[in-house]
Amino acid sequence: MCGVCGVFRAAGREGVGFADLDKMAVALRHRGPDNTSVHVAGRIGLAHTRLALLDLSERGNQPFRNERYSLVYNGEIYNFQTLRSELETDHHVEFHSGTDTEVLFHSLIHHGVRETLERIRGMFAFAFVDHHEQRVVLARDRVGIKPLFHGIFHGDLYFASELKALRSVLDLVPASHALAEAVFHTLERSRNVTAFVGVTQVEPGSYVEIDGAGRVSTERYFNTVDLVDRDLYREIDAMPDDRVLDEFARRFDESVRSMLIADAPVGAFVSGGVDSSLIAASARRAGKNPRLFSVNVVGRHSEIDAARRLAAHLDASMDVYSFEPHDFLRDWVKTTWFYENPIVVNQHSLPFGNLAALARRGGDKAELTGEGADELFIGYWIDARRSWIEPLLHAPLDFLERKMASVRWSTLPARRSRERERAALRDLFWRQDESERERSYESAFSFLPDRRARARHVISLRLIDSTLQALLWRNDRMGMMHSIESRFPFLDESLLTFAASLPVRFKVRWSLRRGSRTHPFLVDKYLVRRLADRLLPPDLARRRKQAFPVHGLSELDVTGDMFVDGIWQEMTGLTSDRCRRLPESLPRLLVARMASVEVYGRLYARRESIESVQALVERTCTLRLKA
Repeated sequence: MCGVCGVFRAAGREGVGFADLDKMAVALRHRGPDNTSVHVAGRIGLAHTRLALLDLSERGNQPFRNERYSLVYNGEIYNFQTLRSELETDHHVEFHSGTDTEVLFHSLIHHGVRETLERIRGMFAFAFVDHHEQRVVLARDRVGIKPLFHGIFHGDLYFASELKALRSVLDLVPASHALAEAVFHTLERSRNVTAFVGVTQVEPGSYVEIDGAGRVSTERYFNTVDLVDRDLYREIDAMPDDRVLDEFARRFDESVRSMLIADAPVGAFVSGGVDSSLIAASARRAGKNPRLFSVNVVGRHSEIDAARRLAAHLDASMDVYSFEPHDFLRDWVKTTWFYENPIVVNQHSLPFGNLAALARRGGDKAELTGEGADELFIGYWIDARRSWIEPLLHAPLDFLERKMASVRWSTLPARRSRERERAALRDLFWRQDESERERSYESAFSFLPDRRARARHVISLRLIDSTLQALLWRNDRMGMMHSIESRFPFLDESLLTFAASLPVRFKVRWSLRRGSRTHPFLVDKYLVRRLADRLLPPDLARRRKQAFPVHGLSELDVTGDMFVDGIWQEMTGLTSDRCRRLPESLPRLLVARMASVEVYGRLYARRESIESVQALVERTCTLRLKA
């Protein structure tokens, strides 16, 4: 895990200076404290901050370069050893380090960008430069685990792993509509939009190419719907349950083993939930005994007893960070600075950041974590319920609609009209690309017999492109806040394809047991829990999902003084008196979310210091704690 950044000057402009690159690298130092390197060649400048996990020697420092090409790279390629052997055999490449970076560098040279992206497996974001052709390629992994931002300003291309690096050298203009929409957590879940005009994310599964004339083109090498394999679906559908479980266990264990590879300590973040517990148990089966780290959210939200039972079961050491209720106000501003978005949905970012600090103090550089399981195997209660109950409720209406489709006077087409209206609203408010993705999800399952079956199966695809994006953003920023790399065994490409092509009955299934209050008589993440039955005590294997709740915005009281002379007043034109009355006229939770946008706007758009914004929070905000 590292930080990358660079500048590509427009034709006719003077070359890149070291000053801007140094500023950008300093802004990314937390992502890679082990080494910082800057390389300038004419119009192109690159900088890299390294967190050394493979080959800890100087041979792994970046940029990697020869007389023609340069590469700066952030991430992990888990099949790099196989690719290295192929390059040695087929192209007689001599390697001088034990890093995956060098493997990526030579693969890009010998196989080209597109073929390399289709061959590598892992999480990555990189910039690859052809100095002879004056061409820069920016690329990002399939589901967006690693971040990469870019924008063209005054004809020059700027790119970086984090927004704060661009902010250090550019006078970024806030996008008011994006900041306003952040109240409804659109920014946290976006695949491409940012809070600043002219700055976008390289979309997951794509690469951006900029040539010497400044022409920009984007190519997509992967779509989420590509995960759906019709033949695999039918093969699994014909298998008995135990064989499906065996296949899942094989792929899962392979993923965990591949993500334990490192020349630096790798631990595991655990909550006591089934996903992280299963990862820790699989690592133990692989002959490793990673150190465990867990958060105790002190008070009514605490789940620490389950995490302690896991540690005892695995005979593993576990360090615990205790997050007290009022720590929210203590950490809110500083965490927002590193989070780089208003904290609206993922308020658990605050204890997560403290957990990463604890792991770093313990000597770790990477942590296994359970993100992805809820999206791939339908672990959220609303989606588990939607996958089975709602289609049954709609079944009578669907039957009547089919029977009366030819009757011109039927009122049933009004339902289809409402669906068209919703699609139009998606086009207007969600942006066209998101609406098109919605339509592509159902098309990916066109081989299924009816609409209800397709609707149940697209849930995971939708969650990968929405909810998962916010979690990946959280894990990257909060881990890197303290130079900790997060690794995601559930997001291995083999498991992604398996889960996306899995009949939904292996994700959510009826049960005679009372089960969860939120979805009674339904077992969520069915296959995950079946595997947990093999590896974990029953109380952990069958433990219901908790939402990692923390004391935060739902208990926040804000006075109107917070908004005076701030970003909301600037965006809306309200008078200071109206700003002071906002908490009287709006719902309390909405005001709290607006306050979160205010904190972010003051830090990033208004360029106020962390200290001054913290002082504002202490003057204007209190927590009303529930018993």
